[in-house]
Amino acid sequence: MKIEYTTGDFARLCNITKKTLFHYDKIDLLKPTRVDENGYRYYTLYQFDVVSAIKLYQTIGLSLKEIAALFRDQETADKEEILTNQKQAIQEKITELQRIYAGIEFMSERFAVFKAKGPNVLFHEQLVKDEYYQVLPRQALPSDSYNFLHYGYQYGLLFENWTDVEKEAVTKATNFFSAS
Repeated sequence: MKIEYTTGDFARLCNITKKTLFHYDKIDLLKPTRVDENGYRYYTLYQFDVVSAIKLYQTIGLSLKEIAALFRDQETADKEEILTNQKQAIQEKITELQRIYAGIEFMSERFAVFKAKGPNVLFHEQLVKDEYYQVLPRQALPSDSYNFLHYGYQYGLLFENWTDVEKEAVTKATNFFSAS
């Protein structure tokens, strides 16, 4: 087993670039164990764990500057606080992504209903509250179309050429549910 690795060999072993190792050296994040008279840098296998830790900390959102400070800080409590804060930030991101995913699921279900109903059909669908929709083919939508419905804009649906009876029904329904 090798005791020392050149920059290139160590970079391949760690699945990073030589340039990354040079940068880590420059910012005092990871120094080679020795530099010979020709300027060649050498690393040991023990430093592989340091690179693994750097990658982990980057994955959870820490900057290289924060990682360097973490390595210099000998206080375990400070390290725990940083990790706790990162866990909380990641949990918030997960919650946000779950909310976005639920929104996509909701929209997919709505579009499936719109597709099944077909274009130019006024229909009633029971959601949390009653809403009315008219679905038009995409090519039929001029840029100056007007949306009569509260949720129509959210769905990306625009409406035009409604009869007075349809407009009145939708307006009444929208006013009724906006007041509730």
